[in-house]
Amino acid sequence: MPIDIDRGVTIRQIVAFNDPSNPRKYEPDINYGGMAVYMYKDEPGVYYNAHGQVVPEPIAERAGFPTAKLAKAKRRRDAVAALEAQFRAELDADEQEAEIVLAEGAGYKVVQLPMGRAKVVDADTGLAVTPVPMPVEAAKVLFGELTKTPGEAKLDEPSPTKGAK
Repeated sequence: MPIDIDRGVTIRQIVAFNDPSNPRKYEPDINYGGMAVYMYKDEPGVYYNAHGQVVPEPIAERAGFPTAKLAKAKRRRDAVAALEAQFRAELDADEQEAEIVLAEGAGYKVVQLPMGRAKVVDADTGLAVTPVPMPVEAAKVLFGELTKTPGEAKLDEPSPTKGAK
């Protein structure tokens, strides 16, 4: 992949200095074939050739890059990237923290929310049964009503008396 000039890049060409046979000071060095070395501004200490392949530090130093200073910047950038990745992983873990299930059964569960609230959700789909969260006690009552078996539901209903017409 060729170098992306629009990304912001420093370009240095390997030139011959103090060559008595070459009176022009900045003539390309024929021993290196006039090679140009590139470094992206957002990647200090990583050097490329014109085809986007990584170039070793001695070649970059020969082209005029301050490799010792840029190596320190590269180590700093790598350390910051590692810390940022660790921080992002911790944030993702907090966001995906397991929900606290207070009760579960018969295809429903009561999930605890902050501030003493809870919601009753369908265990399969995760969709809330009610449009708004409710107090924990009310959610447990609703859960109890939803999870009753048909025989239990009939026990709570008023039964007709014998002989009543």
